[in-house]
Amino acid sequence: MANKYLIINDDTVGPAILLPVQVSGGVYVIGGISVSGLGLTTAGVNDALNKRFVTDAELTALQNLTNSALETLLAQVANVDLNSATPQDLYTVPAAKTAIITKIVVRNASINLTTVSFSLGFNDPDYNNVIADATHTELTGATLYTVLSAKAGATVGNAAEVLRLLNNILQGVAATCNVEVYGYLV
Repeated sequence: MANKYLIINDDTVGPAILLPVQVSGGVYVIGGISVSGLGLTTAGVNDALNKRFVTDAELTALQNLTNSALETLLAQVANVDLNSATPQDLYTVPAAKTAIITKIVVRNASINLTTVSFSLGFNDPDYNNVIADATHTELTGATLYTVLSAKAGATVGNAAEVLRLLNNILQGVAATCNVEVYGYLV
């Protein structure tokens, strides 16, 4: 008999959990949880106060909810170079999607950021149509972070466009940070 697995998937980063599934006499045992009565439809599934199954209509409603404007972590990029004049890729908008970038978290600065100023955007060559150019001297070490909100009138990212960070003034010495991109896809 072929091995069966339940995959809980995150569409931005791929499979998140892979659980082995055993089938015994029509009963599915997933990670120690026994479930019976599963089929291609919800026929035969009884409603209960604490139900664990949904009807087809409820599933559609849940899918619509999860496809709506729920802010989530879209990308994490470690060791972004703050002493490079080359724009650095942070996030590529998936095919057939539009990205609304809501905020950027900058953290884990390798040194005290005294000089560097950077902007973020989709527009080549300025990369400033999501977050305008600014210095972030509040980042004096690895234990601090800052949250940068998208500017008023920020640009929407279209399918295949790349959000990039551009250092407009270099730090002057080797310096890195981690950047986390938050937003939602429509």
